[in-house]
Amino acid sequence: MSKNYTEFYDILANLFRLHIDELGEVYYIGPEIDESYDQRQIIIRNGNHYTFNSDYGTPCERTNSIILGFIRKAFIQALRSNGYYFKGIYTSYKKEHMVRHDQEDIFQLYKGFKNRILIHENEYYICIDPACVLFTVASIEHLANRGINLENLEGFSVRYIQDEENRISGYLLKTEVKNGQIIGTIRLYRCPEGLELPNIINVEANALFPEARQEIIESFLNLLGSPISLSKIIRRLSFLDSATASRDRLVETLKIVDMLGQEIFPLEFGDFRISLSKEPLIVKM
Repeated sequence: MSKNYTEFYDILANLFRLHIDELGEVYYIGPEIDESYDQRQIIIRNGNHYTFNSDYGTPCERTNSIILGFIRKAFIQALRSNGYYFKGIYTSYKKEHMVRHDQEDIFQLYKGFKNRILIHENEYYICIDPACVLFTVASIEHLANRGINLENLEGFSVRYIQDEENRISGYLLKTEVKNGQIIGTIRLYRCPEGLELPNIINVEANALFPEARQEIIESFLNLLGSPISLSKIIRRLSFLDSATASRDRLVETLKIVDMLGQEIFPLEFGDFRISLSKEPLIVKM
């Protein structure tokens, strides 16, 4: 019988069951592997490597933990293969889902989702939660060129993009002009392994980007006299001002799950096949 889940949003969780349609074998490799192994087919549990590829190891017990690891890894790989990007480990978005506004040279905002894949009582589930994904795209130099006074460009966390591989976090102590260039002085939070840098460094401001925090970006917009309110945009996208917020979030969650059902599932790896139920798990509050 067809169910109208939006009528029951007050007793629903954002959990959706994952079904193992085909159960493959698990193979033990050992504590060490070399570069000849395809890392996409391997997970690590308790210091040992396991795979679903029979060419790599010997048959072993199919534990829930190992299967869960396979599913999580296959899900991430499928997202990347289908044009999704990540912020952190669990938050995903597509660039085509960008929220348009008049200050896109300052920040970018995407409609995305957070996910967690878990197991409970031998059943596998995915938890989906709609999310706003926020990025700062303006460098300190760009903000200064837009008209923000240098004394207002200090006292917050920044990313220092040294090169494609090294992105360093620090605290912006001050911004000033030296020899015709805008320079930021930052105190490093930590230095990537293999790099030797002093605790406090001077960096060209075009390589410094403010941390993507709502209050920091909001302060820039206020200083620029922008009519845009980032907090209002995020509240609208998060349904926080809606009289039916729970219902609206459920509708958005179901849209995301439907999209995942079309683009990502079923997951297929080795002899495993994992499908997604589009019906949310009913939980009595």
